[in-house]
Amino acid sequence: MVIIFLALGSVAALGRGKDYTPFERGVGNFQKSVFIPKGTTGFGISASYTSMSLGEGSDNGFTLLYPVLGGLKGSLTTGSVTPSFEYFVADNVSVGARFSYGRTGLVFDKAALSVGELLSMNLGDIDYVTHSYTGAISVRDYLPVFNSKRFAVIVEGRLSGGYSQTKMSLVEDGLKHGTYQESFKGSLSCVPGVCLFILDNIDFEVQLGVLGVNFEKSLQTENQVSRSEAKSFNAALKINLLSVELGVKCYILDKYHRPRKKK
Repeated sequence: MVIIFLALGSVAALGRGKDYTPFERGVGNFQKSVFIPKGTTGFGISASYTSMSLGEGSDNGFTLLYPVLGGLKGSLTTGSVTPSFEYFVADNVSVGARFSYGRTGLVFDKAALSVGELLSMNLGDIDYVTHSYTGAISVRDYLPVFNSKRFAVIVEGRLSGGYSQTKMSLVEDGLKHGTYQESFKGSLSCVPGVCLFILDNIDFEVQLGVLGVNFEKSLQTENQVSRSEAKSFNAALKINLLSVELGVKCYILDKYHRPRKKK
């Protein structure tokens, strides 16, 4: 059977004669135009902030998962900032670095947990705060769409590492419990995206993680006595909607590509 298919393929190829033209998908010609020239320097920043309060204006407090969790009075705040830098070592190809800081704070003055008659407790003075620091180096390739100079697809490989500190305390039946945790993270990921130049030197970017290899190690101390450790490792090829990144970048051209004033 294999011999028959090979013979038919050979006959079909001979039948084309001198008019035969090999099919090309055009992938190799996708990056003919210069989207961002060599020697350009880029600076960017992205930031986020969220604030939420529960139980205001009510003596009974707010209720979630009724009737399991209720009587909530507290607040939640999250924030992060990520400055970044990149330098173009070739046309449309850059190497870069970024640093990210994030903080999450959760304070509950009052909370009640009830699961039937067997489990019921009142919690108060819950205080949770975490600080995270992440650094990364990356390589980017910009692929202009239809040779456009305004819109391009980004293909980025990123190697990152991070450290975080978490402190949590709560009061249960008049007794205070506290937990301190340190976490170390590392990842190798592919983060594709798109960018659109809204001005000559300023663009808007959207990126989404789809492929990653991640490692995390956590060291936990409870009530300054009990110590424990946890490790995790995973590799996944999937769209992670929680990893969506939005940002704005400013690009500074080198002296050979800057617009010159007319004399």
